[in-house]
Amino acid sequence: MPTLPFDVTIVVLLGIAALGVAAVLSAPKPYGIILESWRQSVDLLRLRSRLALYVLGLFIVQLGAPLLIALHPPKNPWIAAGFLVCVQSLVIYALAHVGYRLHRGLIYNEWQAGVSWGARERRMALYVLVSWFVTIALARLPIPAPPFVGPVWMAIIGAAMWLLTFVVKVFLALVGPAASLDDPKPLRQSIASVFREPVAVFSLVMMIRLGVELLNQAFGLLPAGPLGLAILRAAITLIAATFAYILSEFALVILLTRVWEDRYEPETRYAAHNLNWF
Repeated sequence: MPTLPFDVTIVVLLGIAALGVAAVLSAPKPYGIILESWRQSVDLLRLRSRLALYVLGLFIVQLGAPLLIALHPPKNPWIAAGFLVCVQSLVIYALAHVGYRLHRGLIYNEWQAGVSWGARERRMALYVLVSWFVTIALARLPIPAPPFVGPVWMAIIGAAMWLLTFVVKVFLALVGPAASLDDPKPLRQSIASVFREPVAVFSLVMMIRLGVELLNQAFGLLPAGPLGLAILRAAITLIAATFAYILSEFALVILLTRVWEDRYEPETRYAAHNLNWF
C-alpha cells in the first residue's frame, strides 16, 4: 500500500489538529457533548438495557453473515456479495429503528421498552438507509492504480476520495436525528446544520469516527488463539461496538438540538441531558 507524500500527510495532520483546537472554541461544545453522551449511554445500559440488547443482537447478525458465507460458500461470488449487502442493509435499517427510540427518548423522554415500527420510524430508517447507500457507493468507487498512475498519485487520489467520502458523511450525519425529531426535510436540515456550525459538526463526527477506528485497531491487536479466546475477543468487540453506537446516536441528536435549539428544544435548555455540561 503506497503511503501519502510527506507534505500531504502533514497537511492532513495539521487539519485534524486545527479542527480539534477549533472545537474547543465552538458554541455547541463537541467535547462536552461526547462526555454527556458517555454518561447517558451508561445510564441507558443500567436502566434500559433492552435497547442495548437489540443493538448487540443486530451486530451479532452482522458478524455472523460473513461466517455463514465462509462455511457454506455459494458457487457464484455475486450471490455471496448480494447476500452480504442484503444483510447489511437490513441491519442498518433495524439499527435506525433503535436510533429513533434513542433520539426520542433522550430529547422528549419518550422511552419505550422495545423497538417500535410505526410510520415515523420507517420514514427515519429509510432516510438513514439511503444515506448509508450513498456513502458506501462513494467509498467503493474505483480509483486509478499502477500502471495507469504512479504510487504517489494513487495515494493522493485515494486520500482525496477518503476526504470526499468523509465530507459527505458529515453532511449526512444529522439526517437520522432530524428525521427522528419529525423535521419535514431532514436532508436539508442536516446540510444546513453543517453550514450553521461547521466546526462543531465536523469535529464531532471526526471524534466519533476516530473513536470507532481506535476501537477497531485495539481489538485487532488482541491475540488470536484457541476457540475460547476467539469467542471472548468477538464478545468484547461486539459489546464495545454496541456502546459506541449508542454513544454516537446520543451525541448526534444532542448536537442537532444544540445547533437548532430554538426549533427542537424551545423549553429544554435545562433538560437532564444538558445539566452537566451546557
